Amino acid sequence: MRGKTILITGGAGFIGSHLATHFSTHNIVTVLDDLSSGSRDNLKGLELRFVKGSILNRRLVKHLCKGTDFVFHLAAMASVQSSIADPERCFRVNVDGSLNLLKAAVEGKVKKFIFSSSAAVYGESPELPKRETMLPVPISPYAASKLAVEHQCIVYNKLYGLPFVCLRLFNVYGPKQDPKSQYSGVISKFIAAALAKQPLIVFGDGLQTRDFVYVGDVVNSFEAAIRDGNGIFNIASGATTTINGLASVLVRITHSSSSIIHKPGKPGDIMHSRASIRKAVSKLKWIPRMQLARGLAETVTWQNQKV
Repeated sequence: MRGKTILITGGAGFIGSHLATHFSTHNIVTVLDDLSSGSRDNLKGLELRFVKGSILNRRLVKHLCKGTDFVFHLAAMASVQSSIADPERCFRVNVDGSLNLLKAAVEGKVKKFIFSSSAAVYGESPELPKRETMLPVPISPYAASKLAVEHQCIVYNKLYGLPFVCLRLFNVYGPKQDPKSQYSGVISKFIAAALAKQPLIVFGDGLQTRDFVYVGDVVNSFEAAIRDGNGIFNIASGATTTINGLASVLVRITHSSSSIIHKPGKPGDIMHSRASIRKAVSKLKWIPRMQLARGLAETVTWQNQKV
């Protein structure tokens, strides 16, 4: 894709900065980020416009959406635990902020609104794999806020004709994921501990399963979402790994002497997660390419350089 104008909210964060890197080479990219969890360092060397600000600023988002071709909306309060501690702030940022963007996108005649949703919307349903046709049962304010925005995307499409795609991202990992951040995933935290020869902490019994997807594959899913019609899609690998197994693999890859210790589980955490990606493969023509072992090795290499 070339010559398009793109707004990326949350574009200084982990996934958003990868999108900015990918699209800024041949397009006009604006990143909107309040830097509450993202970092300007993630955007170093990129030719783009950076705006420090919040999606709660209606005037600002209206200005930024005017004349924009595509909006990639990733800005959010992204921590499940923080959402449980402060659900009001979670809904204010995630829902109210998203509504500001949706309204601005309609007024600015945006060609497509692409929303970064989450596998958390599926909740504790034991049914596997998770399919888009399942009834979502969110068990945290974070998950509920993501589902609410999905519904608003549908409404804005039906009432105002705004084209949209919601990507339900599963466990995304890869370079640029800050292990010190409360928003960081388990992989980056495990790698940091292993490289420091510190214990890898597993919450719960470690038999939880997760469907890990490499950030480069996620970037490709956003590009694929531009080309297709409206809808909600799972973005994952379609395979599962236990947390215990992941910890053991990372200790081996890093040649670490770290031990693996267990602590009580966290409220709001989901036991098992695996996606069906058939819809994304069929409709978006998107296929995840990165094998977990190679993706972990690349992530370790990047993180080792930062130590």
